[in-house]
Amino acid sequence: MTPRLQVADLTAGYREPIVSGVDFSVNDGEVFAIVGANGAGKSTILKTVMGQARAHSGKVFLEGENVTSRRGDFLSRKGVGYVPQLHDVFPGLSVLENLKMGGYLLERSQVPVYIERAFARFPQLYSKRHTAAQKLSGGERKQLALSRALMVEPKLLLLDEPTSNLAPKLAQELLREQLPQLASEGLAIVVVEQRVEAVLVVADQACLVGSGRMLRVGTAEAILDVVRTNGLLAASAAVNLGDTSIDVSS
Repeated sequence: MTPRLQVADLTAGYREPIVSGVDFSVNDGEVFAIVGANGAGKSTILKTVMGQARAHSGKVFLEGENVTSRRGDFLSRKGVGYVPQLHDVFPGLSVLENLKMGGYLLERSQVPVYIERAFARFPQLYSKRHTAAQKLSGGERKQLALSRALMVEPKLLLLDEPTSNLAPKLAQELLREQLPQLASEGLAIVVVEQRVEAVLVVADQACLVGSGRMLRVGTAEAILDVVRTNGLLAASAAVNLGDTSIDVSS
């Protein structure tokens, strides 16, 4: 089976490389988690997939097609949805207007249908449909960002720190309920997340990034074992790997 997304020996960054040796694939219906220290290059990996950061070497394939360095609008038309950590909604626009913007690739007649689906997924957004996004709570704003990305029914969903600035309860709901539900609908999901334990519990596959390179890739359970073995597990859902040196040679 051809993976929905394959990242092959990627070195990514901007003017200079930030992270290297990135190599993984994601199939439909799978959640792939990217975890590691702040500044390790996790978000850069997603931005490089989306053509927003530079691929110094290596390739990105979407269903076997080389899409390395292609622009975001091209990838959107290929079925890629992306929710960045920042600037994930249009703050001055209402919920309804944000959803309409998310459906820019749809035929005009399809837009109301997909907006109705968005409200069915997150009913609380319906009552706020005329409210400006900047007046929403953190949880409502994340729901809107996710709904906007889902407007064109992507086959691949890239999420950059989706629980950032969320209360613990809302973060747990997003990771433990919404991500598995989306995966059960057939989406391939790649998520960068600092709540390491929480995301690894629900992910199928994962990679550990640190010191400017990918340290390990494998099942999420195996990556969680690495974290636990090195004494990095905490009772809090927000586990930060910090600068701890992790032996991945075994």
